[in-house]
Amino acid sequence: MISDLITAHRSTVLADEANFDDEGNPLDPAAVEASEKAEREAFTRLVREKCRAHTEVQEKVDYLVNGTIGRRSLLLEYLFEYSEGDLGLLGEFLCSLILKANGPAEAATSPSHGSTNPTKD
Repeated sequence: MISDLITAHRSTVLADEANFDDEGNPLDPAAVEASEKAEREAFTRLVREKCRAHTEVQEKVDYLVNGTIGRRSLLLEYLFEYSEGDLGLLGEFLCSLILKANGPAEAATSPSHGSTNPTKD
C-alpha cells in the first residue's frame, strides 16, 4: 500500500511540474492550483497511511528523507508546512511508523492539560 501511495504522490508531482515553463512560471494558474491541491492530498494520504510491515516503514522513511518535490524542496519540510503550526501531521507520520503485532498502531492522544509526563495514581 505504501509503495502505491508513493507512486501516486510522484505522479501528482510530475503533473504539477508540467504546469510550469522552464523558468518556473505557471502556464495556467487554475491548473497549477488544482495540481498543487492534488499533490498536497496525495502527500497527506501517504504520510497518514499506517505501515503494516518493516519494509513499508523503511520505504516511507526513505522516500520522505531522500525524495524531493520538483528537485527543490525536501519532502520532510512538507511535514511541517502542512501541519499549519501545530505539528499534527508530523505526529501522524510518526504514529504511522509504529508497528503492532496485530496491525498498525493507534494515534496517541495528548493530555488536555498540556503535560506530557505520565502521572502516577
